[in-house]
Amino acid sequence: MGVGRSEGERAGSGWIFYRGPVLVALTYIAISVMYILVSDRLVSALVTDAAAVERIQSVKGVVFVTVTGLLIWYMVARLVRSLAMANARLAERERRVRALLDGAPVPVCVVRDGAFEYLNADAARLLGDAGLLEKTPLEARALPEFRAGVREMIARVERSDAGEWARDLRMNGRDGREFDAEIAACPFALDPHAVQVVILDVSEQKQMERAVRQAQKMEAVGRLAAGVAHEFNNSLTAIMGLASLVKVTTSPQAQYLAQIEEVAEQAAELTRSLLTMSRNGTSHKQRVALRGVLEDAARVIEAAMPEGVRFASSLEGLADSPVFADVGQLRQALLNLALNARDAMPKGGTLSLRAWTRATRDGREEAVVEVRDTGMGIPAEVREQLFTPFFTTKENGKGTGLGLAVTRGIVEDHGGRIEVESEVGKGSVFRVILSVERERVAT
Repeated sequence: MGVGRSEGERAGSGWIFYRGPVLVALTYIAISVMYILVSDRLVSALVTDAAAVERIQSVKGVVFVTVTGLLIWYMVARLVRSLAMANARLAERERRVRALLDGAPVPVCVVRDGAFEYLNADAARLLGDAGLLEKTPLEARALPEFRAGVREMIARVERSDAGEWARDLRMNGRDGREFDAEIAACPFALDPHAVQVVILDVSEQKQMERAVRQAQKMEAVGRLAAGVAHEFNNSLTAIMGLASLVKVTTSPQAQYLAQIEEVAEQAAELTRSLLTMSRNGTSHKQRVALRGVLEDAARVIEAAMPEGVRFASSLEGLADSPVFADVGQLRQALLNLALNARDAMPKGGTLSLRAWTRATRDGREEAVVEVRDTGMGIPAEVREQLFTPFFTTKENGKGTGLGLAVTRGIVEDHGGRIEVESEVGKGSVFRVILSVERERVAT
Protein backbone atom coordinates (compact mmCIF):
# COMPACT_ATOMS: atom_id res chain seq x y z
CA MET A 1 0.00 0.00 0.00
CA GLY A 2 1.46 3.35 -0.99
CA VAL A 3 1.01 6.18 1.45
CA GLY A 4 -0.02 9.35 -0.37
CA ARG A 5 0.89 12.91 0.54
CA SER A 6 -0.95 16.17 0.14
CA GLU A 7 0.21 18.92 -2.25
CA GLY A 8 1.48 20.98 0.67
CA GLU A 9 3.50 18.07 2.02
CA ARG A 10 5.03 17.41 -1.39
CA ALA A 11 5.93 21.09 -1.87
CA GLY A 12 7.43 21.36 1.61
CA SER A 13 9.43 18.17 1.36
CA GLY A 14 10.69 19.20 -2.11
CA TRP A 15 12.07 22.45 -0.69
CA ILE A 16 13.75 20.47 2.11
CA PHE A 17 15.30 18.15 -0.47
CA TYR A 18 16.75 20.98 -2.60
CA ARG A 19 17.31 23.86 -0.19
CA GLY A 20 20.89 22.94 0.74
CA PRO A 21 22.13 22.25 -2.80
CA VAL A 22 20.42 25.36 -4.15
CA LEU A 23 22.03 27.60 -1.52
CA VAL A 24 25.43 26.05 -2.20
CA ALA A 25 24.98 26.48 -5.97
CA LEU A 26 24.03 30.14 -5.62
CA THR A 27 26.98 30.79 -3.32
CA TYR A 28 29.29 28.98 -5.73
CA ILE A 29 28.06 31.06 -8.70
CA ALA A 30 28.63 34.29 -6.81
CA ILE A 31 32.12 33.26 -5.64
CA SER A 32 33.01 31.95 -9.10
CA VAL A 33 32.04 35.21 -10.80
CA MET A 34 34.01 37.24 -8.26
CA TYR A 35 36.95 34.81 -8.49
CA ILE A 36 37.10 35.06 -12.28
CA LEU A 37 36.73 38.84 -12.43
CA VAL A 38 39.06 39.65 -9.52
CA SER A 39 41.73 37.08 -10.37
CA ASP A 40 41.92 38.17 -14.00
CA ARG A 41 42.40 41.80 -12.98
CA LEU A 42 45.02 40.93 -10.35
CA VAL A 43 46.97 38.79 -12.78
CA SER A 44 46.86 41.48 -15.45
CA ALA A 45 47.99 44.13 -12.96
CA LEU A 46 50.76 42.13 -11.26
CA VAL A 47 52.16 39.89 -13.98
CA THR A 48 53.49 41.17 -17.29
CA ASP A 49 55.26 38.07 -18.55
CA ALA A 50 53.02 36.22 -21.03
CA ALA A 51 54.37 32.76 -20.13
CA ALA A 52 53.78 33.38 -16.44
CA VAL A 53 50.28 34.59 -17.16
CA GLU A 54 49.59 31.39 -19.11
CA ARG A 55 50.85 29.20 -16.23
CA ILE A 56 48.74 31.16 -13.73
CA GLN A 57 45.68 30.77 -15.94
CA SER A 58 46.29 27.00 -16.09
CA VAL A 59 46.51 26.79 -12.30
CA LYS A 60 43.34 28.88 -12.03
CA GLY A 61 41.56 26.40 -14.36
CA VAL A 62 42.67 23.41 -12.31
CA VAL A 63 41.56 25.06 -9.09
CA PHE A 64 38.25 26.04 -10.65
CA VAL A 65 37.54 22.54 -11.96
CA THR A 66 38.56 20.94 -8.63
CA VAL A 67 36.35 23.24 -6.59
CA THR A 68 33.50 22.73 -9.06
CA GLY A 69 33.82 18.94 -8.82
CA LEU A 70 33.86 19.05 -5.02
CA LEU A 71 30.79 21.23 -4.93
CA ILE A 72 28.93 19.00 -7.40
CA TRP A 73 29.87 15.95 -5.30
CA TYR A 74 28.63 17.73 -2.19
CA MET A 75 25.31 18.69 -3.77
CA VAL A 76 24.68 15.21 -5.14
CA ALA A 77 25.62 13.59 -1.81
CA ARG A 78 23.38 16.00 0.06
CA LEU A 79 20.50 15.32 -2.34
CA VAL A 80 20.92 11.54 -2.11
CA ARG A 81 21.10 11.70 1.67
CA SER A 82 18.00 13.90 1.85
CA LEU A 83 16.08 11.55 -0.45
CA ALA A 84 17.16 8.52 1.57
CA MET A 85 16.05 10.15 4.84
CA ALA A 86 12.74 11.19 3.30
CA ASN A 87 12.13 7.68 1.95
CA ALA A 88 12.97 6.21 5.34
CA ARG A 89 10.49 8.57 7.01
CA LEU A 90 7.82 7.66 4.46
CA ALA A 91 8.52 3.94 4.89
CA GLU A 92 8.22 4.27 8.67
CA ARG A 93 5.02 6.27 8.28
CA GLU A 94 3.61 3.63 5.94
CA ARG A 95 4.62 0.88 8.37
CA ARG A 96 2.79 2.61 11.21
CA VAL A 97 -0.31 3.19 9.09
CA ARG A 98 -0.31 -0.45 7.95
CA ALA A 99 0.08 -1.62 11.56
CA LEU A 100 -2.78 0.66 12.62
CA LEU A 101 -5.09 -0.61 9.87
CA ASP A 102 -4.08 -4.25 10.32
CA GLY A 103 -4.79 -3.98 14.03
CA ALA A 104 -8.24 -2.45 13.53
CA PRO A 105 -10.95 -4.72 14.98
CA VAL A 106 -13.14 -4.28 11.87
CA PRO A 107 -12.66 -4.98 8.14
CA VAL A 108 -10.93 -1.92 6.65
CA CYS A 109 -9.82 -1.39 3.07
CA VAL A 110 -8.44 1.47 0.99
CA VAL A 111 -10.03 2.13 -2.40
CA ARG A 112 -8.48 4.18 -5.19
CA ASP A 113 -10.44 4.96 -8.37
CA GLY A 114 -13.19 2.64 -7.11
CA ALA A 115 -10.88 -0.41 -6.85
CA PHE A 116 -9.27 -2.14 -3.87
CA GLU A 117 -5.72 -0.99 -3.14
CA TYR A 118 -5.32 -2.45 0.35
CA LEU A 119 -7.26 -4.78 2.68
CA ASN A 120 -6.46 -5.44 6.33
CA ALA A 121 -6.56 -8.93 7.80
CA ASP A 122 -10.24 -8.77 8.84
CA ALA A 123 -11.27 -7.50 5.40
CA ALA A 124 -9.35 -10.33 3.73
CA ARG A 125 -11.07 -12.88 5.97
CA LEU A 126 -14.46 -11.40 5.07
CA LEU A 127 -14.03 -10.71 1.35
CA GLY A 128 -11.18 -12.93 0.16
CA ASP A 129 -7.42 -12.94 -0.42
CA ALA A 130 -6.02 -9.40 -0.57
CA GLY A 131 -3.65 -10.27 -3.40
CA LEU A 132 -6.49 -11.49 -5.58
CA LEU A 133 -8.74 -8.53 -4.81
CA GLU A 134 -6.23 -5.74 -5.52
CA LYS A 135 -7.37 -3.60 -8.45
CA THR A 136 -10.80 -5.30 -8.27
CA PRO A 137 -13.68 -2.78 -8.12
CA LEU A 138 -15.34 -2.59 -4.71
CA GLU A 139 -18.77 -2.62 -6.35
CA ALA A 140 -17.99 -6.06 -7.86
CA ARG A 141 -18.28 -7.60 -4.37
CA ALA A 142 -21.84 -6.33 -4.03
CA LEU A 143 -24.82 -8.18 -5.45
CA PRO A 144 -25.87 -6.81 -8.88
CA GLU A 145 -28.83 -4.81 -7.57
CA PHE A 146 -26.59 -2.91 -5.11
CA ARG A 147 -23.57 -2.18 -7.34
CA ALA A 148 -24.75 1.14 -8.74
CA GLY A 149 -25.39 2.49 -5.24
CA VAL A 150 -21.92 1.45 -4.00
CA ARG A 151 -20.24 2.97 -7.05
CA GLU A 152 -22.09 6.26 -6.65
CA MET A 153 -21.32 6.44 -2.92
CA ILE A 154 -17.56 6.00 -3.48
CA ALA A 155 -17.66 8.61 -6.26
CA ARG A 156 -19.37 11.13 -3.97
CA VAL A 157 -16.78 10.58 -1.22
CA GLU A 158 -13.94 11.04 -3.75
CA ARG A 159 -15.43 14.38 -4.81
CA SER A 160 -15.96 15.71 -1.29
CA ASP A 161 -14.48 15.71 2.20
CA ALA A 162 -17.58 14.17 3.78
CA GLY A 163 -18.07 10.55 4.77
CA GLU A 164 -21.09 8.43 3.89
CA TRP A 165 -22.80 5.36 5.33
CA ALA A 166 -24.71 2.76 3.29
CA ARG A 167 -27.04 0.26 4.95
CA ASP A 168 -29.15 -2.71 3.86
CA LEU A 169 -26.65 -4.02 1.32
CA ARG A 170 -25.95 -7.59 0.24
CA MET A 171 -22.39 -8.57 -0.68
CA ASN A 172 -20.41 -11.63 -1.72
CA GLY A 173 -17.82 -12.75 0.80
CA ARG A 174 -15.05 -15.30 0.74
CA ASP A 175 -15.95 -18.48 -1.16
CA GLY A 176 -19.09 -16.86 -2.58
CA ARG A 177 -20.96 -16.60 0.73
CA GLU A 178 -23.59 -13.86 0.67
CA PHE A 179 -24.00 -11.63 3.71
CA ASP A 180 -25.87 -8.53 4.87
CA ALA A 181 -23.51 -5.56 4.92
CA GLU A 182 -23.16 -1.95 5.97
CA ILE A 183 -20.43 0.25 4.48
CA ALA A 184 -18.88 3.39 5.96
CA ALA A 185 -16.66 5.40 3.60
CA CYS A 186 -14.61 8.57 4.13
CA PRO A 187 -11.61 10.26 2.51
CA PHE A 188 -8.32 8.58 3.40
CA ALA A 189 -6.42 10.99 5.66
CA LEU A 190 -3.04 10.11 4.13
CA ASP A 191 -4.07 10.34 0.50
CA PRO A 192 -6.69 12.77 -0.82
CA HIS A 193 -7.17 10.61 -3.91
CA ALA A 194 -8.12 7.47 -1.98
CA VAL A 195 -11.13 6.42 0.12
CA GLN A 196 -11.05 4.50 3.39
CA VAL A 197 -13.88 1.96 3.60
CA VAL A 198 -15.13 -0.05 6.57
CA ILE A 199 -17.30 -3.07 5.65
CA LEU A 200 -19.39 -4.63 8.42
CA ASP A 201 -21.03 -8.07 8.27
CA VAL A 202 -24.40 -7.51 9.98
CA SER A 203 -25.98 -10.85 9.01
CA GLU A 204 -26.43 -11.96 12.63
CA GLN A 205 -27.87 -8.58 13.58
CA LYS A 206 -30.35 -8.72 10.68
CA GLN A 207 -31.29 -12.27 11.59
CA MET A 208 -31.94 -11.22 15.18
CA GLU A 209 -34.04 -8.28 13.98
CA ARG A 210 -36.10 -10.60 11.77
CA ALA A 211 -36.48 -13.03 14.69
CA VAL A 212 -37.68 -10.22 16.97
CA ARG A 213 -40.19 -9.02 14.38
CA GLN A 214 -41.40 -12.59 13.86
CA ALA A 215 -41.73 -13.10 17.62
CA GLN A 216 -43.71 -9.88 17.97
CA LYS A 217 -45.97 -10.91 15.10
CA MET A 218 -46.42 -14.38 16.55
CA GLU A 219 -47.26 -12.90 19.94
CA ALA A 220 -49.93 -10.66 18.42
CA VAL A 221 -51.38 -13.47 16.32
CA GLY A 222 -51.24 -15.81 19.31
CA ARG A 223 -53.23 -13.43 21.48
CA LEU A 224 -55.82 -12.98 18.74
CA ALA A 225 -55.98 -16.72 18.09
CA ALA A 226 -56.36 -17.54 21.77
CA GLY A 227 -59.26 -15.14 22.18
CA VAL A 228 -61.04 -16.33 19.04
CA ALA A 229 -60.40 -19.99 19.88
CA HIS A 230 -61.84 -19.72 23.40
CA GLU A 231 -65.02 -18.05 22.18
CA PHE A 232 -65.34 -20.44 19.24
CA ASN A 233 -64.75 -23.44 21.47
CA ASN A 234 -67.56 -22.38 23.80
CA SER A 235 -69.99 -22.23 20.89
CA LEU A 236 -68.80 -25.60 19.56
CA THR A 237 -69.27 -27.22 22.96
CA ALA A 238 -72.89 -26.09 23.00
CA ILE A 239 -73.47 -27.28 19.42
CA MET A 240 -71.97 -30.71 20.04
CA GLY A 241 -73.86 -31.15 23.33
CA LEU A 242 -77.22 -30.26 21.80
CA ALA A 243 -76.51 -32.49 18.79
CA SER A 244 -75.84 -35.42 21.11
CA LEU A 245 -79.14 -34.84 22.93
CA VAL A 246 -81.19 -34.58 19.77
CA LYS A 247 -79.53 -37.65 18.23
CA VAL A 248 -81.17 -39.97 20.79
CA THR A 249 -84.60 -39.00 19.51
CA THR A 250 -86.37 -40.70 16.62
CA SER A 251 -86.62 -37.55 14.56
CA PRO A 252 -86.12 -38.11 10.78
CA GLN A 253 -83.44 -35.40 10.89
CA ALA A 254 -81.37 -37.34 13.44
CA GLN A 255 -79.34 -38.91 10.62
CA TYR A 256 -77.77 -35.55 9.90
CA LEU A 257 -76.64 -35.02 13.47
CA ALA A 258 -73.67 -37.39 13.09
CA GLN A 259 -72.43 -35.16 10.27
CA ILE A 260 -72.96 -32.10 12.45
CA GLU A 261 -70.89 -33.70 15.22
CA GLU A 262 -68.11 -34.62 12.77
CA VAL A 263 -67.85 -31.09 11.39
CA ALA A 264 -67.98 -29.64 14.92
CA GLU A 265 -65.17 -31.99 16.00
CA GLN A 266 -63.06 -30.78 13.08
CA ALA A 267 -63.68 -27.20 14.13
CA ALA A 268 -62.75 -28.15 17.71
CA GLU A 269 -59.48 -29.59 16.43
CA LEU A 270 -58.81 -26.26 14.71
CA THR A 271 -59.35 -24.40 17.98
CA ARG A 272 -56.95 -26.78 19.74
CA SER A 273 -54.36 -25.96 17.09
CA LEU A 274 -54.89 -22.25 17.62
CA LEU A 275 -54.53 -22.67 21.38
CA THR A 276 -51.39 -24.74 20.95
CA MET A 277 -49.89 -22.09 18.68
CA SER A 278 -50.67 -19.39 21.23
CA ARG A 279 -49.37 -21.70 24.02
CA ASN A 280 -52.54 -21.30 26.01
CA GLY A 281 -53.54 -24.94 25.67
CA THR A 282 -53.10 -27.56 28.37
CA SER A 283 -49.74 -29.33 28.29
CA HIS A 284 -48.80 -32.40 30.34
CA LYS A 285 -45.06 -32.93 30.14
CA GLN A 286 -43.18 -35.84 31.62
CA ARG A 287 -39.90 -37.65 31.09
CA VAL A 288 -40.50 -40.16 28.30
CA ALA A 289 -38.38 -42.37 26.06
CA LEU A 290 -38.14 -40.48 22.77
CA ARG A 291 -37.60 -43.65 20.77
CA GLY A 292 -40.93 -45.06 21.93
CA VAL A 293 -42.72 -41.85 20.96
CA LEU A 294 -41.10 -41.92 17.53
CA GLU A 295 -41.93 -45.58 16.96
CA ASP A 296 -45.60 -44.87 17.69
CA ALA A 297 -45.50 -41.81 15.42
CA ALA A 298 -43.77 -43.81 12.66
CA ARG A 299 -46.64 -46.32 12.57
CA VAL A 300 -49.19 -43.52 12.22
CA ILE A 301 -47.10 -41.74 9.57
CA GLU A 302 -46.62 -44.91 7.51
CA ALA A 303 -50.36 -45.54 7.54
CA ALA A 304 -51.00 -41.97 6.34
CA MET A 305 -48.70 -42.24 3.33
CA PRO A 306 -50.46 -42.66 -0.04
CA GLU A 307 -49.45 -45.09 -2.75
CA GLY A 308 -46.27 -43.94 -4.44
CA VAL A 309 -44.68 -42.48 -1.29
CA ARG A 310 -42.17 -44.81 0.31
CA PHE A 311 -41.63 -44.46 4.07
CA ALA A 312 -38.45 -45.47 5.91
CA SER A 313 -37.37 -44.95 9.50
CA SER A 314 -34.05 -45.35 11.31
CA LEU A 315 -34.15 -44.86 15.09
CA GLU A 316 -31.18 -46.99 16.16
CA GLY A 317 -29.11 -43.92 16.95
CA LEU A 318 -31.36 -42.95 19.89
CA ALA A 319 -30.85 -45.88 22.28
CA ASP A 320 -32.09 -44.79 25.74
CA SER A 321 -32.73 -41.08 25.20
CA PRO A 322 -35.41 -39.62 27.50
CA VAL A 323 -36.89 -36.19 26.82
CA PHE A 324 -39.23 -34.03 28.86
CA ALA A 325 -42.31 -33.78 26.65
CA ASP A 326 -46.04 -33.92 26.19
CA VAL A 327 -46.37 -37.15 24.18
CA GLY A 328 -49.54 -36.08 22.36
CA GLN A 329 -48.16 -32.71 21.32
CA LEU A 330 -44.81 -34.14 20.24
CA ARG A 331 -46.57 -36.80 18.16
CA GLN A 332 -48.74 -34.08 16.61
CA ALA A 333 -45.67 -32.00 15.68
CA LEU A 334 -44.00 -34.97 13.96
CA LEU A 335 -47.21 -35.88 12.14
CA ASN A 336 -47.54 -32.28 10.91
CA LEU A 337 -44.00 -32.42 9.47
CA ALA A 338 -44.69 -35.80 7.85
CA LEU A 339 -47.97 -34.67 6.27
CA ASN A 340 -46.29 -31.50 5.03
CA ALA A 341 -43.57 -33.66 3.42
CA ARG A 342 -46.21 -35.95 1.91
CA ASP A 343 -47.98 -33.01 0.29
CA ALA A 344 -44.64 -31.89 -1.22
CA MET A 345 -44.46 -35.17 -3.18
CA PRO A 346 -47.64 -35.30 -5.31
CA LYS A 347 -45.90 -37.55 -7.83
CA GLY A 348 -44.44 -39.86 -5.20
CA GLY A 349 -41.06 -40.09 -3.54
CA THR A 350 -39.40 -41.13 -0.32
CA LEU A 351 -40.13 -39.89 3.21
CA SER A 352 -37.58 -40.86 5.85
CA LEU A 353 -37.65 -40.46 9.63
CA ARG A 354 -34.27 -40.61 11.36
CA ALA A 355 -33.13 -39.83 14.89
CA TRP A 356 -29.85 -39.77 16.80
CA THR A 357 -28.18 -38.07 19.75
CA ARG A 358 -25.15 -35.81 19.81
CA ALA A 359 -23.08 -33.83 22.30
CA THR A 360 -23.14 -30.04 22.33
CA ARG A 361 -20.15 -27.75 22.79
CA ASP A 362 -21.08 -27.07 26.40
CA GLY A 363 -21.21 -30.78 27.23
CA ARG A 364 -24.97 -31.28 27.09
CA GLU A 365 -26.73 -34.02 25.13
CA GLU A 366 -29.43 -33.37 22.58
CA ALA A 367 -31.62 -35.52 20.36
CA VAL A 368 -32.08 -34.79 16.67
CA VAL A 369 -35.22 -35.97 14.86
CA GLU A 370 -35.00 -35.58 11.08
CA VAL A 371 -37.88 -35.68 8.60
CA ARG A 372 -36.53 -35.78 5.03
CA ASP A 373 -38.43 -35.86 1.75
CA THR A 374 -37.53 -35.98 -1.94
CA GLY A 375 -40.22 -33.54 -2.97
CA MET A 376 -40.32 -30.25 -4.83
CA GLY A 377 -38.20 -28.29 -2.37
CA ILE A 378 -38.94 -24.87 -0.90
CA PRO A 379 -37.91 -21.59 -2.59
CA ALA A 380 -35.91 -19.15 -0.47
CA GLU A 381 -38.70 -16.55 -0.40
CA VAL A 382 -41.14 -19.16 0.93
CA ARG A 383 -38.71 -20.49 3.57
CA GLU A 384 -38.74 -17.09 5.26
CA GLN A 385 -42.51 -17.40 5.88
CA LEU A 386 -42.76 -21.14 6.53
CA PHE A 387 -43.71 -20.76 10.19
CA THR A 388 -45.95 -17.71 9.78
CA PRO A 389 -49.49 -18.51 10.99
CA PHE A 390 -52.06 -18.88 8.18
CA PHE A 391 -49.38 -18.76 5.48
CA THR A 392 -49.86 -21.56 2.96
CA THR A 393 -48.93 -22.30 -0.64
CA LYS A 394 -51.73 -24.86 -1.00
CA GLU A 395 -54.95 -24.25 -2.88
CA ASN A 396 -57.92 -22.72 -1.09
CA GLY A 397 -59.60 -25.26 1.14
CA LYS A 398 -56.60 -27.61 1.23
CA GLY A 399 -54.65 -26.03 4.05
CA THR A 400 -55.12 -23.70 7.01
CA GLY A 401 -51.52 -22.51 7.19
CA LEU A 402 -51.31 -23.56 10.83
CA GLY A 403 -49.47 -26.89 10.61
CA LEU A 404 -45.89 -25.63 10.69
CA ALA A 405 -46.75 -22.70 12.98
CA VAL A 406 -48.26 -25.15 15.48
CA THR A 407 -45.25 -27.45 15.08
CA ARG A 408 -42.82 -24.68 15.88
CA GLY A 409 -44.95 -23.59 18.83
CA ILE A 410 -44.88 -27.13 20.23
CA VAL A 411 -41.14 -27.57 19.73
CA GLU A 412 -40.28 -24.20 21.28
CA ASP A 413 -42.63 -24.92 24.18
CA HIS A 414 -40.51 -28.04 24.75
CA GLY A 415 -37.33 -25.94 24.84
CA GLY A 416 -36.25 -27.10 21.39
CA ARG A 417 -35.74 -25.64 17.96
CA ILE A 418 -36.38 -26.48 14.29
CA GLU A 419 -33.80 -26.32 11.51
CA VAL A 420 -34.78 -26.32 7.83
CA GLU A 421 -32.72 -27.15 4.76
CA SER A 422 -34.20 -27.21 1.28
CA GLU A 423 -33.25 -26.90 -2.37
CA VAL A 424 -35.78 -26.53 -5.15
CA GLY A 425 -36.11 -29.79 -7.03
CA LYS A 426 -34.14 -31.81 -4.47
CA GLY A 427 -36.43 -31.99 -1.45
CA SER A 428 -36.43 -30.69 2.11
CA VAL A 429 -35.09 -31.60 5.54
CA PHE A 430 -36.72 -30.58 8.83
CA ARG A 431 -34.77 -31.27 12.03
CA VAL A 432 -36.37 -31.08 15.47
CA ILE A 433 -33.73 -30.70 18.18
CA LEU A 434 -34.62 -31.45 21.81
CA SER A 435 -32.56 -31.66 25.01
CA VAL A 436 -32.03 -35.12 26.44
CA GLU A 437 -33.27 -35.06 30.06
CA ARG A 438 -31.83 -38.02 31.99
CA GLU A 439 -32.37 -36.63 35.49
CA ARG A 440 -35.29 -34.24 35.22
CA VAL A 441 -38.45 -34.99 37.21
CA ALA A 442 -41.90 -34.39 35.74
CA THR A 443 -43.73 -31.31 37.03
